[in-house]
Amino acid sequence: MKGKFEKIGKYKYVICLILLICSFICSCFFVNKKESYDIYSFNGIDENTSQVLANENGNELKKVIDSSDIFKKINLKNKDRLIQNFWNTSLSIKKIQMMIDVNDVGNSMDVLLLKENGKEIYNDKIELLPQKLKYTLDINSDRYQKYDKFTLKLKLNIKEKSKVSIYSCTYHDGSLKINGKSQEDVLLTGTEGLGERYRSKIIFSLAAIEVLLIIFMLFFNYLDNGITKKVTLILNKKKLWIFVGEWFVTSGLILFMLKIFCDWYYKVAIQLPLYLLAIIFAALYLFIMIILFLNMKEKIENIFILLSIPIGLCFTFLILPGSVPDEPVHFAKAYLTSQFNFSFTTHLKITSQFVTTEIRNYNDILPAIFKLDHYKTLVPYNIACAYHFILYIFSALPLLLTRLLGLSVFLGYYCGRMMNLMVFIAIGYYILKIVPFGKWVFFVYFFNPVLLQQSMSYSSDSLINTVCLLAIAYFLKLKFSEEDIQNKDIIIVFLLIGIILLAKYIYLPLFGIYFLLFDKLKNMKYKQWLLCVLMILLIGLVYYGTALLKVNAKALESLDNYVKENNVNQGSQISFLLSNPKNIIKMYIETLKNKSIFYFNSFIGMLGVLAIPLNCFSYFGYYGLMVTTPLLLEDTNGNKIKKGCRVWFVFVTLALISLIILGMYFQWTPVGTFITEGVQGRYFIPVIIIFLLSLVPLKKKISINMNIIIPIYLSVVEILVFVDVIRYFM
Repeated sequence: MKGKFEKIGKYKYVICLILLICSFICSCFFVNKKESYDIYSFNGIDENTSQVLANENGNELKKVIDSSDIFKKINLKNKDRLIQNFWNTSLSIKKIQMMIDVNDVGNSMDVLLLKENGKEIYNDKIELLPQKLKYTLDINSDRYQKYDKFTLKLKLNIKEKSKVSIYSCTYHDGSLKINGKSQEDVLLTGTEGLGERYRSKIIFSLAAIEVLLIIFMLFFNYLDNGITKKVTLILNKKKLWIFVGEWFVTSGLILFMLKIFCDWYYKVAIQLPLYLLAIIFAALYLFIMIILFLNMKEKIENIFILLSIPIGLCFTFLILPGSVPDEPVHFAKAYLTSQFNFSFTTHLKITSQFVTTEIRNYNDILPAIFKLDHYKTLVPYNIACAYHFILYIFSALPLLLTRLLGLSVFLGYYCGRMMNLMVFIAIGYYILKIVPFGKWVFFVYFFNPVLLQQSMSYSSDSLINTVCLLAIAYFLKLKFSEEDIQNKDIIIVFLLIGIILLAKYIYLPLFGIYFLLFDKLKNMKYKQWLLCVLMILLIGLVYYGTALLKVNAKALESLDNYVKENNVNQGSQISFLLSNPKNIIKMYIETLKNKSIFYFNSFIGMLGVLAIPLNCFSYFGYYGLMVTTPLLLEDTNGNKIKKGCRVWFVFVTLALISLIILGMYFQWTPVGTFITEGVQGRYFIPVIIIFLLSLVPLKKKISINMNIIIPIYLSVVEILVFVDVIRYFM
């Protein structure tokens, strides 16, 4: 038996190569084989209702429309002009259908259909008849791409005393304009077009087999001390350059895979050479990543960088611009900072390319990134937020460079995201190096999907979360180190305090954990106390300078409108709570009763603008690992944590949670109500880690090979998260 296996082993390359060639042949067949079908789609209407509307006529159609509250009539006048933008879900437009009700003959409507680039597709005049409800226009357009934008222009020619109305449906996207004024509804416009699809499951299965076969061949070569062994030995000599190379290679591979994905989904036209290259590149990438992981698995900080680069970059490109909570206003602030405007104004001017170019789906990313821009045409973009400019220095640098080089503003946008991600990864690496215990607690915490999303975005959370986590880690370093407090420690801690004070002072009580350093504070020298005073004065001076910059600063118009419309008043709210001490307790009880589930969900599992729920495995799997790690898989690494220290950790956690809820009660909640509005689970990200650290036992309960199991487990969790994100944006 052993001899047979050895004989087979001699031909392992041949066997893999034959299987690979057979798989490639099958892939070529299925890549060139597509199924065609008709697509019926009505603007703002689900697929099943669209089918009914497309197939019904006459009285039956009228019954369907009249029986639903989502359909409305818009009464029209003579010379009214309607402009409706829509995004077609098919590859071509055969017909367009509209629902128009008219009571008299002799009325007509001019119809013009334009492509996004202004090209005329259809131009005709149709007669409006009283006995007719559905009007079908024969378009028979050329082939386009899925979700291409079209503009339908209508001009009404109505006689006196005639009544003409067109049907609409409730869908608030601002795409309908009547006489230049945006409407809340959209026209009930249906399209019939050609659809095509691949046997995607078969193609993906074959692609997975091909990738695995190539990886097997590379591993065989590695085990036989071939060229792959020599290459990996060279790679392991300088880890910094490995990670730099990983960053650029991963970015390039993601963009390349994005091109393949767009060809498959939007164009339904996969280019075979690119498909084969994608298989080869994916296999090479995964092989190198596996080898690097096996060589670096002994150091948790190296594992973190190795995994966080591809996972973080996937978040960067898979979540579309502006699709992170409040990201547009933070991007505007970063752009303002890149112009060396450090004031708190909401007003700025930005290149017109940013306003006129829409990234609606993945198909729009590559054209937007690689479009040149001379930044000569500027338009107002008055939505900059009022956070301190210090939070946007890193993300502003790429925006400045792309502007100076005449490159696309969207290239700067993505590079700004990557800069914030880079800062998060660098500080995360440092945290894992310095913490005396709880390394795996931090490691797992870093892969919270919402934390990763915020870290790669323009949001102020990106730096605030990172600084808070660093402050906690630095406390652990000082508390459980045998060394006395050094001057550099004083400078670092006060810098962290200064950033939080300037950025979001609600998190300042987090530094309450530093009171546990009382024993070491007693041993500080006179000059070190002078240094503390100097740092306090310096922070005070910066804070005063910030206050001067805030002179005449105005809040965003949308924020002002919310405050006025919802009767938000801090003074009145404080008076309401103090009028009866029971009101404070009732506020917390009612808030937690009504919002606790939302807090849990939005802490890890509501991505995008709170619009992308996670699959069950990622949601419960991540929460399970986050709680299990401190309870069962970690220990204090020989450091004795007294009960009083653990109790103080819990107290600081509860105090911060209470202050966050109370702060939003004053700033975002209508006067007299007991349920706090505006708090999201992500606000607790800098806080919950303190509670998790209080749970770490002196001795580990379960011993497993965490260096392999946890990274692989988290990788699976994040891959499934990416599937959720792609399904939402595609």
